[in-house]
This record gives sequence, structure tokens and C-alpha cells, in this order.
Amino acid sequence: MGNLTPIRFIVAFMLLSWRDTFAYKADVFVKLVGYPSRIVMAYFLWQTLFEHGIIRGINFKEVFTYYLLVFFLTQIFPFARMGRSIREEIYNGNLSTYLARGYPHAGIWLARFFTTSVSYLLLILPVAVPLILLFGSIKANLLTFLASVILMLIGTLIRGQLWYLIGISSFFTEENMGTIRLFDLSERLLAGAILPLFLFPEWVISLTHALPFAYTLYAPIDFLVRDQPTTQAWMAVCIATGWSIALALLTRMVFHAGWKRFTAHGT
Repeated sequence: MGNLTPIRFIVAFMLLSWRDTFAYKADVFVKLVGYPSRIVMAYFLWQTLFEHGIIRGINFKEVFTYYLLVFFLTQIFPFARMGRSIREEIYNGNLSTYLARGYPHAGIWLARFFTTSVSYLLLILPVAVPLILLFGSIKANLLTFLASVILMLIGTLIRGQLWYLIGISSFFTEENMGTIRLFDLSERLLAGAILPLFLFPEWVISLTHALPFAYTLYAPIDFLVRDQPTTQAWMAVCIATGWSIALALLTRMVFHAGWKRFTAHGT
């Protein structure tokens, strides 16, 4: 691929990643089995909590649908692994290989993100959609549903941007594994992956909406499973788009600042 332009290299890389995704049959099998297995465990866990009266004031089907969608979105791409891989590329000096040949580092990871996500959707959607239709409860009207789907796409991109930032923070630290673990836990909590944010006090929900995390998982799913005004859903799409643009600009600034530091010290 030495004579390829950056754009052609990214396209070639996407095709190669696509082929590799389906090359490992055991990995494909684990993905197909893993999603319904997680759903079964979540079903019995929350059913037990509701039966014993630990959770009150909300509908069991709403919570179960919420987790059907949370598990679907959280497994779409190995974000934490991406952060660790970028860290290794910086520490091992492999980052210079991309840039010496004129290949955009963020573009390569975006291509990997796109191909992995699309292949995951092709594998899991035939399993997820019947489960959601049979056991879930979608209350959104058509316009709110459309806004939620768009918000899911933007929110997934925001997760990728945040994790890319965590990865390139290695430019400025001697060791960032602690940062990765802390961010992983914080992101899951603030995005509503561990518990739905509607179980928390109102001030906590307001705090999370002042940050980008709520727009990655909680907001798009909440608009689907609970009755919400359509205008609020589209407003969330606009806010999430603003966050994504801001993160793109911030990523560019941080990368260039880190690259100067990287070449100045030499690796």
C-alpha cells in the first residue's frame, strides 16, 4: 500500500478490516451468542428486583427495553480497546509510521470504527430487532423514532471521539492505564449504561445533560422507551451534533500539540 494516497489507503484499509471481521468464525459466533445471553441475564436480574419490590414507580418493560438497546449499542465497537491500542502506538513509536507516509491517524481509526460497526450491525440486527419487537416496548412516534436513530449514530460517534481523546492523552502522560479505567467507569455511569439515568434524582440527570455522555446512550434510548416530546428529541440531536463538532476540533488541537511533543522528544 506504499504508493496509495491517504484516501485510497483508508478505503483499502476499510475493505481489509471488513474481510478480517468475518474471517474469524469463532469471533462471529461469540458475537451472535453473546448479545442474547446478556439479555437473558439482564431479564432475570431486573425481574428479581421488581418482584421483591426493590424497584418501584417505573414499568418493568421500559427498563428491559432500555437494556435491550443499551447492550446493543455498548457492544457496537471496542472503544476501551481503541484507547489502549492508541496508547501502545504512541508509547511504541508506531504512530510515526502512519504520519511518515502521510496517512491520517484519526482517519485510519475512523475507517476501523466504521467497518467494525457496520459488520456488527449486520450480525446483530437480525437478532436484536426480533427481541425488541417481541419483548420490548417502543413508545416513540415516527418523528421521535427517527430523531432517536440519528441520535444513536451521533452518540456512537461521540463515544469514539471521547475514547480517541483518551488514547492520544498518552502524548502527555507517562502511563495512562489508570485514566482509561477511570474514564471507562465514569462514561458507563454518566451515559446510563450501568443504570438508567431516570432512576437518579433530577439534579443528576441535569448534570449529565450538561456533558456529552448522556447523548451517547441514555438520551436516544429514553426517547424510544418513554413518552417524550418530539421537539426535545430533535433538540437533543442538535446538541449532540454541537458536541461532536466541538470534540472534533478539540481532538485536532490535542493531536497536533501531542505530535509536536512526540517529535521533540523522539521515540
